[in-house]
Amino acid sequence: KEDQVYLTAAQSEQQEFYQSQFDVSYARICKGHSQKVDCSSKNKTIHIVNAAYGLYEPGKCGLTIYKKCKSPASYQITVNECEGKEQCTLEDKLYSFDPCVGIDKYIYVAYSCVDPGFQKISPYVCL
Repeated sequence: KEDQVYLTAAQSEQQEFYQSQFDVSYARICKGHSQKVDCSSKNKTIHIVNAAYGLYEPGKCGLTIYKKCKSPASYQITVNECEGKEQCTLEDKLYSFDPCVGIDKYIYVAYSCVDPGFQKISPYVCL
């Protein structure tokens, strides 16, 4: 899939599981931009399936350099900002660390709109 980024085997299995059980949506936030993630129209809350901040695919966000890098802190920052809420706004300034010094990066988020009280599973747990 075009929006799929390079994940560890455990993360990939976890994401495939969620895709088979839930409607997974994707957001990509380019440098200097923000994006609203909204589940309120469905009376649902946000569940973060995966999140990464770095550079994975050339051509995304107008970037032509390819350097596979990401920060493991990305997932937790995104969960803190959005998990369990009906809506949230993700901005590149939330991710103030730099996993690839001197290279523009983007934020990739995979999320589902789930019933309130959904029991989440960490993407770092191997199924």
